[in-house]
Amino acid sequence: MNGNPHSADLGFARHQGLALVAVLWVVAALSLLTVGLMHAVQVEVRSVASIRESLQAKAACDAAINMVLKDVLANPEKYLRYQVVQGRFEEDPVAVEVVPVAGLVNLNLATVEMLEALFTHAGERPPEEARSIAQRILDWRDKDDLVRVGGAENEQYIQAASPYLARGGPFEAEEDLLQVLGVDYALYGKVRDLVTTDYGYGGKVSLLGAPPAVLKALLGADVAAAADYFAAQASGASPELPPKFAVYFASPSAGSFYRLTARVRSPSGQLWGRRVSVNTSSGNIGKYWNYMREYPMFGEQAKEVSAELVPAE
Repeated sequence: MNGNPHSADLGFARHQGLALVAVLWVVAALSLLTVGLMHAVQVEVRSVASIRESLQAKAACDAAINMVLKDVLANPEKYLRYQVVQGRFEEDPVAVEVVPVAGLVNLNLATVEMLEALFTHAGERPPEEARSIAQRILDWRDKDDLVRVGGAENEQYIQAASPYLARGGPFEAEEDLLQVLGVDYALYGKVRDLVTTDYGYGGKVSLLGAPPAVLKALLGADVAAAADYFAAQASGASPELPPKFAVYFASPSAGSFYRLTARVRSPSGQLWGRRVSVNTSSGNIGKYWNYMREYPMFGEQAKEVSAELVPAE
């Protein structure tokens, strides 16, 4: 008996339909794979471009820092004062911020009053909390176990389940602040550029060497008085240090420790920064200067920190 030709045709058509669906699925899968590969390649290209740009920026920053350091050695009296040196490296605008380390708040020497002002004005903490943190810093660095009012020694760290204890010794880097009870990263981020562990005038800050942010942190509403002092000095007068400044500041004297921050704007418009701490003492045999510390390159944060230092083209 012969089969129905129509049923055979339907079966063949059904197989053709399934094959078409399979082909469409394969095409869709290959399309997704292609899109994924293209995206991966684009990400890789952007990553390589970013690395290349950061390396070029680092070279520009290093060159600018070295050029400024040559001037620091030739004219040390010029750099008793906080400076921002503007220039160009090849086609890129670059700025180098030169801070005598004596113009920063020294974590190992600063008084309670200085630290309280720092954490109140720059750290934006209530005065009571700022004073407590200041006392804890002194407890952290001193060798005794006596707890200051509002301070903290090992017992308080243990009770607070802190992963750290009071060191009973000096701060070795700014990051050590994060080990002090009550100092979180938000607070550290607000004050880290204003402090040092390298050098100081018996705890006081060089008035001329202090960056504007340090002056604002220590003086608060009295910053205008500091501007008057600088104006009188620039006019050729020799003004006495105002008594209210004597709590925080000392008159400048020659030093050999500097913190330099170079910032360069790349052709893409990105701002890059590089920071080093340097000792220019002539005691460094065979070297004009020594890098005491090199900080990592930074990028996005420079948009906020230094947009006013390196203008767009």
